[in-house]
Amino acid sequence: MPVAVDGVMLMGNELILGPGPDAHIELPHLEAPVLIYRSKDGLSVRVPDTRFTIDDNHHTDRAVLPLPGVVSCDAFTFAVEPVSGRL
Repeated sequence: MPVAVDGVMLMGNELILGPGPDAHIELPHLEAPVLIYRSKDGLSVRVPDTRFTIDDNHHTDRAVLPLPGVVSCDAFTFAVEPVSGRL
């Protein structure tokens, strides 16, 4: 890869980040789970009752997630990128 990567996550219909054993990616310091999911508009993200940004645009609770995109708030930051074709 052309840049350093800490990790790669693959998802089917949803990906849960958060505290507890129900999360796909455990982040024990979060108060509530963050959900990345497929919606009629493409990928969306839900961060319950929280102000967050996607590429410097402010949102609260949920938003459509552009690809590529960077989601951040006080508790976390993550980036999403589309998968390119096979080599």
